[in-house]
Amino acid sequence: MRRRAAILATGAAGAAALAGCAFTQGLLPVGGLSPDFYFAQADVLVDQGVAVKTFPQCTMPDDSTIQTCTGQTLDGQTITVTGDQSKDGMPFTITVGPDVIFQG
Repeated sequence: MRRRAAILATGAAGAAALAGCAFTQGLLPVGGLSPDFYFAQADVLVDQGVAVKTFPQCTMPDDSTIQTCTGQTLDGQTITVTGDQSKDGMPFTITVGPDVIFQG
């Protein structure tokens, strides 16, 4: 019984430590693209108070420089992010449902 209590206490302590860790808040899906692009999206979504259910996942056809990312809000609206990798600074647009919340 003591062993089980010790295991549960250790697990709870570990979970609490991770929940308070700022590092876990910065974990975004980064694969093949500039991490700055993902962090910029996250910054805009947080600044605009968007309740994100699924962070936008990105795809880019091989024959295109246009990056398209889609995600979802907690209330079911689609988050769409499009960016042009051929332009300096990779300008992008974010829409939530029908509303453009960022362009730049």
